[in-house]
Amino acid sequence: SSGLCLNSSGQLERPSSSLPSYILETNEPPTESQIPSIRDFISRARSHKSLLDSKIAQVQSFLQELLSQRDEAENEIRKHEGALSPLRRMPQEILSLIFTSTFSRTLFSEQSAPWISSAVCSRWRLIALSPTFWTTISDQDHHFNLFTLSTQLDRSGDLPLTVTFTCEALSLTADYESKVADLLAAHSARWETIFLDGPEAKLEVEMESTEPPSSSTLSIFSHAPRLAEAAINVSSWRWPVAMVLPWHQLSKFRASIEWGGLANLASASALTPVLAELYDHDRDNFASLSGAASLPRTLTKLA
Repeated sequence: SSGLCLNSSGQLERPSSSLPSYILETNEPPTESQIPSIRDFISRARSHKSLLDSKIAQVQSFLQELLSQRDEAENEIRKHEGALSPLRRMPQEILSLIFTSTFSRTLFSEQSAPWISSAVCSRWRLIALSPTFWTTISDQDHHFNLFTLSTQLDRSGDLPLTVTFTCEALSLTADYESKVADLLAAHSARWETIFLDGPEAKLEVEMESTEPPSSSTLSIFSHAPRLAEAAINVSSWRWPVAMVLPWHQLSKFRASIEWGGLANLASASALTPVLAELYDHDRDNFASLSGAASLPRTLTKLA
């Protein structure tokens, strides 16, 4: 372009202006003879700026290419340094022991160790997916994602489970808790230890059976420090259930239960000092009350 030239060092020379500084630095108007010179300078300065922009774009493109090459080199260095990692040469059995000693046994979120470790690499994933790392399930703070819970149950294989499940009193969580309970109940055959906690000291158990149950007695609720009310098979199930409960602390008991007749409870009034309500859905049990000792003095309802 006209008016553009290089200086002795090969750099672009800035276009010069003959306009007096007092015109540029004040609000004084230029003379008629100065206006053509001003317009000529503006034209040359814009061409100069355009050429500078072009050269800047070239330099930026070159810089970006250099930065990209630098990142590639750094990535290659990191890969080669990783190849020298002692973990690469560590036997799988040792890694498994390390995972065993460091993994938390309370797994309720995707941020816990087994989940993260299983995403590091295929070798770590193979170790982290061992069923033994997924057998403890805790939902005390309602951090469960239902998909996460289902995945963990699947990953635990056929191993015994330790479960802690807390129910809240809020209706907002009722649907969530029901779905969690359904998932856990589907694996009840594998429950080794289960801790259930909720806002009410009530227990309702319904066990469906199309044939008489075995002679074994259900005793998983024999130790329930806060249990005050129990309802056992009070619906339309045909067969009663033999259960062991903390009778001494129950204030309300409803059941269709076979435990040697209600006479046992009546004669054991010393063990049921707070029993206030007693309901039974098996008429045959009441026949045994005729020869029983006096019922607890606290009993106000009997049906």
